[in-house]
Amino acid sequence: MNDLIKVLTRSTPLQLLLLNLMAFSLGAGIAHYFGSPLPLPVYAVGQSISLALMYTAIYLREYFASFTQSTIYPPPMDRATQLTRKALQSGLLITALGFATLATTLVIIASRMAVITPLTIVLLITGIIGVVLIVIPSIRMMESGAGEVILAFLLVLITPALAYSLAATEIHRYLLLISLALTFMLVTTQIISQFSTYAADIQACRTNLLIRLGWQRTWHLHHVLLILAAVTLITAGIQGLPWSVLLPVAVTIPLAIWQVFLLSGMAAGKKPQWQIMRAISLAIPGLTLYFITFMFWVK
Repeated sequence: MNDLIKVLTRSTPLQLLLLNLMAFSLGAGIAHYFGSPLPLPVYAVGQSISLALMYTAIYLREYFASFTQSTIYPPPMDRATQLTRKALQSGLLITALGFATLATTLVIIASRMAVITPLTIVLLITGIIGVVLIVIPSIRMMESGAGEVILAFLLVLITPALAYSLAATEIHRYLLLISLALTFMLVTTQIISQFSTYAADIQACRTNLLIRLGWQRTWHLHHVLLILAAVTLITAGIQGLPWSVLLPVAVTIPLAIWQVFLLSGMAAGKKPQWQIMRAISLAIPGLTLYFITFMFWVK
């Protein structure tokens, strides 16, 4: 039981919880901006569905990873250790199925509240497909180099779109453009994280976007993604999104420049400052999401 609690705690970083909460709030905020605010019970049910699906994916991934890791790195296990591992795996599976059951129950409740639209169903199915792609061992897109994009897509596009779909029948272009920019930013966050564990990942035979592309290509991709994120937000402004909503995001520009400078210094042979780089990589999408969401709610 103690081992299960440790794994459950380790598998649920605070950043993911906050990101899910803010991303859902973004979608609800855009609905509020267009005059279709979500009633509190609907908001609570929708947010709970989003969280339940996220935790289902997290614990399913831990469940399947426990088999993969024991196969690649088979430790000398006595019978007691084997029983402990099986109990841990059973606990992870039961927890994942529990959250999946909760999500299903909440979807039924939402349908009884008459807020489930065809768009909501499409988003839920898309989210489930995305989870399968990054969780199931025989697919495991996380090891192909494309999983980072799928994960970002699920977190900052499907989640806010799910909230918005509870009040609308089609996704607005503002939501698409903002979510696309956030997706670019979140992939750069994952790239920085992978740079910080590059040596350990190679030694452990783990595969990710950085290892697939190589550090030089990934270094260039990081810079391109930051530029694309900025261009996407500017495009949203040109498409009619009030510049007053986007203006506070300008505080992340110095952070993005600093991150590029630090990463370039690392490529030039300087000692990397991983703690600072990880903090900046989280702050860029985090602050962008926070400021835009806040502005939609107060408009």
